[in-house]
Amino acid sequence: MKLMHTLTKHLWLSAAFSVAVLFTGCESTKVKNAPEAYNDRYPSREVKGYSTSAQTKQTVAPANSGVVVSTDSETIYEDNLVKLEKVYNSGSTVGSDFNYDIIVTAKRAITNVEVDEFLPDSIKFKDSTPKADMNQFGMPSWDLEAFDAGDQEKINVTVVPGKVGQYKVCSVVRADPLVCLPLFVGKPELTIAKSGPPRVELGESATWDIIVTNTGNAIADNVVINDTMPAGFTATSPVSKNVGSLDPGASSNFTVTGKSNKVGQFTNTAVASFTGGESVQATAPIEVVQSAVAITKTGPATGYIFVNQPYTITVTNKGNTTLKNLVVTDNLPDGAVLIGKVDQSGEVSDTDSGKTVLNPQFYGTKNVYGYWKPGSDNPLADDYADQIDWKIDSLAPGASKSFKVSFHANKPMTTVNKATVTTDRGLTDTATAETVWKAVPGVHTTLMDSIDPIQTGEQTVYTLKTLNQSGYDTFTVTSQTVTVPDGLSIVSTSQGGTISGNKVSFLPVTLGPGKEVSRTITVTGTKGGTHTTVMETLTNFRDTPVVDQESTTVY
Repeated sequence: MKLMHTLTKHLWLSAAFSVAVLFTGCESTKVKNAPEAYNDRYPSREVKGYSTSAQTKQTVAPANSGVVVSTDSETIYEDNLVKLEKVYNSGSTVGSDFNYDIIVTAKRAITNVEVDEFLPDSIKFKDSTPKADMNQFGMPSWDLEAFDAGDQEKINVTVVPGKVGQYKVCSVVRADPLVCLPLFVGKPELTIAKSGPPRVELGESATWDIIVTNTGNAIADNVVINDTMPAGFTATSPVSKNVGSLDPGASSNFTVTGKSNKVGQFTNTAVASFTGGESVQATAPIEVVQSAVAITKTGPATGYIFVNQPYTITVTNKGNTTLKNLVVTDNLPDGAVLIGKVDQSGEVSDTDSGKTVLNPQFYGTKNVYGYWKPGSDNPLADDYADQIDWKIDSLAPGASKSFKVSFHANKPMTTVNKATVTTDRGLTDTATAETVWKAVPGVHTTLMDSIDPIQTGEQTVYTLKTLNQSGYDTFTVTSQTVTVPDGLSIVSTSQGGTISGNKVSFLPVTLGPGKEVSRTITVTGTKGGTHTTVMETLTNFRDTPVVDQESTTVY
């Protein structure tokens, strides 16, 4: 049954509003001293405790425990369902607009809210905001439908009185309590994100991170994450995770790894599913590349000491990706002497002293730049340049870059020169060049008689000397022969010599740097005249003999 509350206002056209209140409950009531129209229309309704006495404030306690408070300009009714206020705004004379507000406030959730206004015959309804419907009695009525607790609706009413008098302007408010059971209906929704490296080398492993989040407002049940490993990879970890239930706002992480086994472009796909909902997926593209770098070093197989020999270092990108930040290192062998500035701004350093960077020093006697210890005047003996470094910012697939370096050795030796290239991804390669350094031998021979001239029958001694003038190399005198002419007769020879007719041959002898061998032959003059003795010396580094002659006069 609807509750019905009635508020009545007395209007004195010559004075301010006075107030009376009508209110009805669920039982049958009749309004005392109410307008005839009201009692005629609601003959079985009565508002208990209603009084029309002109008081400045009245409190009425109806059967449903509602309370009414009135003043000359305001009437307030309040019970456990609604609060209704009638507030006078303006108007005081016959024929002019009278304006007042009806304010309805819900104390709790209510529905079927309806306000009816009952006006005496001398009071004419003019307008309202919101607009009113006219009920069956020709009176303004407002259907306000449902309210939540705290909702409020203000009705602004304008009426026009037709004659002087005291009038009752009555309101009836009806409302049903709205009893609601809160039901929350949510929906789980999953999102998935996947991240991983954009590129790996062939044979390397890739790791992908998967994050599944419930962005909905209900629990997602039986959540499962499945990862599909690309064709170019072999899984090295589990590829499925049973998450179970995932609360709203919660996330689950999953990491998978795989080892690449094929060059190409691939896509890793992860799917998250749950009971009763749509699955979601995320992908991560990845490229498997095969980077490769190669280095070569070329140079002479042999060289002479103190003579610079050229070497070429070539770096080539053998793979299918651009190589970045390459470092090319040439490790100079011990005994190598670097003369002059190196090619393409290579950085020269002394690794023995903690990689001190070196700059060329002027060597006055040779008028060249070389690398040696400051204060020394002999770079050949004191060279200390150990390493040359070059940098390559990038090298496209198939491209090459070359560097040149020249050095010499300061003594006979075999050097192995190693060059290395390294990329920022750790790719490396090494090449070597071996050179045998030789000294240029120098041989000096002399043949001299002890007495010249001699008489027939007298003797003179020939002295044969062979000197190794080189300070660095050893050579061998493979053959030394002396031919004595007619007029001279061979008497004897020093040790190692063999006489055969008019010739003397000596056994081979090896001479170290600066060493000398001395031999003698004694002859007798047999016939007057000037006679020339010839010596031929063969060594292991010459194809033709060194020829010496000595003339002896016999009289």
